[in-house]
Amino acid sequence: MLLFTGITQAQTKEPNDLCQGLNSNVATLAAQYRLLRERRSQTTQGSFNKDLDAHDGTLHQVMFSLGKELGRPPHTIRSITSCLGEPNARRGREQMVSFLDIYNKDLEKAGRKIESETIPST
Repeated sequence: MLLFTGITQAQTKEPNDLCQGLNSNVATLAAQYRLLRERRSQTTQGSFNKDLDAHDGTLHQVMFSLGKELGRPPHTIRSITSCLGEPNARRGREQMVSFLDIYNKDLEKAGRKIESETIPST
């Protein structure tokens, strides 16, 4: 007896089409991120999936790797969102201040000026 589940595969463009100009490792990570993000959006609220919800889960590891690859110039918001998709939410400087304090302290130690609009506010 065969059973079929209701899982549908997300229809996406080829990773290289969405992530033009980025290396193949980033394109592969981005494709994996989009699939995991789609799986997460289809899970029941309150359920736990180690791959999607755990700190050491696959989604966390992929996002960490993408942050290392894309979290510095010359990457822009436009190039990142065209590759990964639009974010679920955007946070302004006021909402992110508790996370940016460490970054700002490092800038001060290095003698760099802290710009008032380091992160674009929405």
